[in-house]
Parts: sequence; C-alpha cells; structure tokens
Amino acid sequence: MVLSRKNKFATFAEIFRNGNDRNRNISLIYRNAPPGDLSEPFRDLSKPFGDLSKPFGDLSQPFRDLSQPPENVRNKDSINPQNKTAMKDYIPHKDSELVAWSANFSEQLAVHSPAWQVPSDEVADLQTANSAFAALHAQADSPAKNSVIVARKNAARKTLVKKIRDLVNFRLKNPIITDDQRVELGLHVRDTTPTTIPAPKTRPELDLDVLDFRRIKVVFRDQGSSSKAKPYGVNGAVIVYAVLDTPPADQSALTRSTLATRTPHTLEFTEEERGKTVYVAICWQNEKGEKGPWSEIESAIVP
Repeated sequence: MVLSRKNKFATFAEIFRNGNDRNRNISLIYRNAPPGDLSEPFRDLSKPFGDLSKPFGDLSQPFRDLSQPPENVRNKDSINPQNKTAMKDYIPHKDSELVAWSANFSEQLAVHSPAWQVPSDEVADLQTANSAFAALHAQADSPAKNSVIVARKNAARKTLVKKIRDLVNFRLKNPIITDDQRVELGLHVRDTTPTTIPAPKTRPELDLDVLDFRRIKVVFRDQGSSSKAKPYGVNGAVIVYAVLDTPPADQSALTRSTLATRTPHTLEFTEEERGKTVYVAICWQNEKGEKGPWSEIESAIVP
C-alpha cells in the first residue's frame, strides 16, 4: 500500500533473520521521508546489536573468587583476636554418615539410659526414628529411588535429628555423664574453661557533626577502619565531654560522660551552652568495664 505524501507518520515492520533465530530486529522504515534524504534508516537494523549469545559479557567466571572473603571485610583475627571458630555440629551432614552415627548414638543411649535417667519411651522413639531413616536412606541410595522416596527420606531425617537434639539438650546434660561417655555418644566434650575477654587494645576515632539547635552527633569507629563494627569483646564506647573556655590538657578535664553502644551517638546541650566550645574524647570499654586507650580530643561549637 502506498501512503499519501501528506502522511508524515512512520510505520514499523518486524524483520526476522530466519525461522530458528530468536532475536527479533525491528527496522524503522520511512514510507514517506520528510525534507532531506532519510530514505535510508539511521543504521542497518537487519543485523543484531552484537553477539547476543553472551549479552552481558563472559559470565563463565564469577564476579570474584567466592572462596575468598570480600576485600572490604577485615581479617578475622582483627574481629576476634583469639581466632575462636564455631564448634562443628555433632550431627553429620551426609546421610550415609548420619545412619552410622545415629545407630551408635541409639545403641549407647539404650545401654546407659537407666543410669542417665532417660525415659525408656524416649529411647524407643529414637530407635524407631533411626530404623525408619536407615530404611528410607537405603531405598534413596538404590537405583529404584524416585522423588517420593527422597522426600520421605528427608522427612525421616528431619524427625530423627529433632529427636536427637531434644535428647541432647534436655536429657544428656546430666552432670553424671562423663566426658568419655559423651565421646562414645559422638558428642562434643563440654568446655569448662571460661572465655577470657581482653581489655581493648585499640583506640577509636571520632568525628563531630553539628545537627541542629543544641545537638551534636558523635560518629566513631575503630582506628584505621572504615567499618562501624566494634572490636572483639567491646560492648560500647565511653564518651567524655565538657563545655570549656580553654582546651583541656587531657581527657580527665572532661567531666561529663555517657556510654554509647552504637554509632552515631547524639549529645544534647542547654540553651546557655549555645555558641560555646565542647571538647570530646572517646575510648572502648569491654563487658567487664575495662577501658582501652583514649582517642584524640576533638572540639566543636555548640549550635
């Protein structure tokens, strides 16, 4: 169909490279060009914008090596200087290992349950759950397995693990159970050594930001760190401050104090203190009340 010259509107036509190509390229075709030579499109749109088989580039590699922590995460020793790692779960992760582990756990519990004052019905329930899981695991590990069997096996594992944890948490914390017996059960030995929390060794840095009338915000962080996280063992920062006519020699002249458990912390002042200079210093404090070294004394004008 031929359009009238008075028609200045453009129409669109869809162009397909071939029947198997999923990329559709739409070409703007001017049936009637306005003044000037626009008989050709702005570019050849019969070709795709580029190789769309990899639209975002080469994604065969992850954005970074996920086995390593991000660069902006501090070294774990700076977070926990004692480098304490979380205790591994006593429940095996693999089903095949759980079958053997729970069989031994159930056997040891049955032998010692009278002395440990564990009710016989709870021991019987554990043995039933253990047998059900072992049978379903064998089916799920066979060539005849299917999604229904796997789902039943997973449900049986969940039931078994819950019964084991209930027994450990409510029955097997009896002090008459020795460490050797806990090892025979496959459990961790109780840690009777109290954890020592050291006195803070680093000093915090602070910035004073004027908010509005009679209010100043104290922003603090560990020295040399860009993170807001407190050092290991620290429960807060002791902020001392005072409105003075002359700069103090040290923090002992700062007579007002408060404990800030998170940053930022807002200091409030009276109307009479507006326009005067406040001096502020800060130090870390652990849960035992032990203080670390003091920061530099900073100052600001009370708004």
